[in-house]
Amino acid sequence: MKTVVSEHPSKSKSPTEFSKLKKLKITILKSMKNFAAQQLSKKEMNNVKGGAQFDCTVSVDGEIISSGAALGNSKREVAEQLLNQYRQVYYEDERIEVRCR
Repeated sequence: MKTVVSEHPSKSKSPTEFSKLKKLKITILKSMKNFAAQQLSKKEMNNVKGGAQFDCTVSVDGEIISSGAALGNSKREVAEQLLNQYRQVYYEDERIEVRCR
């Protein structure tokens, strides 16, 4: 596939070279249109790549006990997963708070 043309195609000595370049441009445009039609939504892209990364902090009774990155499709999903994990470790009367950004 040609990517660089040294001279303007209309000044080329070979008329077939110009027609080849013209066809090449049309093919590129068609493939770009096809590419645009196949774009994924943000949610679909996150599912493909394994989710987005969020910075989260977990605090128990107002004291930060954990801070780091977590993967998931949404902040809410990640926060709920972390909250469920920490509820298994701490007593029910302790206030667990998860913040993700």
